[in-house]
Amino acid sequence: PNYGDFVLKNGENIQEKVNKNLFIKVCTDKTSCYVGEPIVATYKLYTRLKTESNVVKSPAFNNFSVLDLLQPQFGSNYSVEKLNGREYNVYVLRKAQLYPLQAGKAELEPASVDNNVHFIKADYLQQLQTDILGDPIPGSVPAEGRHDEKITIESKPVEIDVKPLPEN
Repeated sequence: PNYGDFVLKNGENIQEKVNKNLFIKVCTDKTSCYVGEPIVATYKLYTRLKTESNVVKSPAFNNFSVLDLLQPQFGSNYSVEKLNGREYNVYVLRKAQLYPLQAGKAELEPASVDNNVHFIKADYLQQLQTDILGDPIPGSVPAEGRHDEKITIESKPVEIDVKPLPEN
C-alpha cells in the first residue's frame, strides 16, 4: 500500500496535506424540488489519512421534515470511492430523506467533525511495521516519530431550490 498521505516530510504544510486528504462532502439526489417532494441528502467523510473522527455538529435540517435513513457507525462501515483519480475511505456520517415544508431557498447546514490525525514522520518510516492487512502496527514507530494533529473540518452548505406546488 501507499503510505504517502500520512507520512509527514520535513517542512511539509500539515493544513494543506489535511485539506487534500480529509474532507466532508454533501451529496443530494436533486437540488430542486417542490414543497413536500422528498430529497435524499448524504453527508460523507472522505479520508486518505489515519484519523479518529467524531461528529460534533450534525445538520439540523430546519424547514424540512426528516426521516433518518442511516445512523453513523465510525470505523466499521466504510467504502472505497475514487474521486479525481484518487481512492478514499468513505464513511457515511448521516443519510436522511428530507421533505421541504415551505417554498424558497432552503439550506442544508454543514456537518462538523473533530479529527485526531496520526502522521508518521518520514525519517521514521523504515521503522514502521505492518500487519497482514498492511495497516501500520501501533507502537512500531517511537513517539518522537509520530505527529498527531487535532483538526475540525466542516462540509460546505448546500442550497435546495424549493418550488411552490402548482395552483391546480
